Amino acid sequence: MTGRRWILPDAKILRSDAVDGSANFGAVDGSATAIGIELCVGGPRASECPDGYRVTMEILEKVMELLDLAKFEIRVMTIDDYEKVYALWMSCKNMGFNNLDDSREGIAKYLMRNPSTCFVAEQGENIVGVILSGHDGRRGLIHHLAVAEDCRRQGIATELLESAVSSLAAEGINKVALLVFNRNGAGNAFWEKNGFTSREDLIYRNKALVEMVRIDT
Repeated sequence: MTGRRWILPDAKILRSDAVDGSANFGAVDGSATAIGIELCVGGPRASECPDGYRVTMEILEKVMELLDLAKFEIRVMTIDDYEKVYALWMSCKNMGFNNLDDSREGIAKYLMRNPSTCFVAEQGENIVGVILSGHDGRRGLIHHLAVAEDCRRQGIATELLESAVSSLAAEGINKVALLVFNRNGAGNAFWEKNGFTSREDLIYRNKALVEMVRIDT
């Protein structure tokens, strides 16, 4: 039996040796956090897989079980998600909130106006990603995209963004805008990568109509 090869997506799996010393698996570059992991499975010839790691089927099944836990589902957000979503927001750095618009009542009002353009990412019973988006009939706005820190580099943010943009386009919106803190380097890199350009010819201005408290993470 010749060796079979699997290239697994982003995962964090530590090297492990079988009791008989015949199998091991780990990141291709020898670390525990490589972007890809290559596994070779089979009989004696599995060792011929270059740059791969020989594993038994039992180990492969365990690896696939672990990766299955990392699967996520994108769905429309409801107000029932609020507590988990708010906890996620508070765990993410370099985001800006306030005590009114981001309260349960504030988010409920936003979801009522935008019932089909806000999304969460679920892994099991956990919410690991969220994006708010809406429009005024002319321009779309994106708010509060966040992904749990230990669930990043799995494509969750990209799928959330695609869901939001697609839903806005389906409602006839032709252009989307958003705000990002200057200090949010990772966030700005993500938006730039996804085609959101910065405008150097504009000055952003706002005015609070009622007193509110800023909550910056």
